[in-house]
Amino acid sequence: MNLRTRIILIAAVVVVGGGVLGVGALMLKADQDAAVAQYGEAVVKICKSGMDTNLTGAVPADAKIVFIDGNTSTISGVYQPKLSAGKAATGKADVTHVGCVNTIEETYNVVEYGTTGKYKCRQFSRNLEVAFYEVKTGKQISYNLIKGSIPPTCPGKTDKSLTKYGNPPEAAEVFQVVGLN
Repeated sequence: MNLRTRIILIAAVVVVGGGVLGVGALMLKADQDAAVAQYGEAVVKICKSGMDTNLTGAVPADAKIVFIDGNTSTISGVYQPKLSAGKAATGKADVTHVGCVNTIEETYNVVEYGTTGKYKCRQFSRNLEVAFYEVKTGKQISYNLIKGSIPPTCPGKTDKSLTKYGNPPEAAEVFQVVGLN
């Protein structure tokens, strides 16, 4: 392969890779805009206000809730669709409470292989912070840290470094812990 062909191939990889990243960023922006359009900017921004980890209040039984992913400022595609119709807010007019969810990766274990520890298997659990806020006041009323699943085990030996992730908690477990069942 001559130099010109190599340069063209490298340029093509950069353009395609940049295009994929650009499309991902555009999709995230569209999801963020959709959350703001449906629930309002103030509701989406509540999740950027920081979480008090010492609150143990309860969500009112008549609450109309939207779950916002605090990491992306989008409607949670994991937890919002699983809410019952009686609990799920449909828009700005009926939302009373915001459930802010943040996925937190926590090192579960690191296994080193060989005498020099050249290769490692890193295991991470994906835990979930859930804080509820009153929309009217912007006041946080509760906080829960819910542990995710244990990550898959590392092999007895390997010739490369590995990373293993557990899953975040399922919606049913989250709803039980925060009292939405």
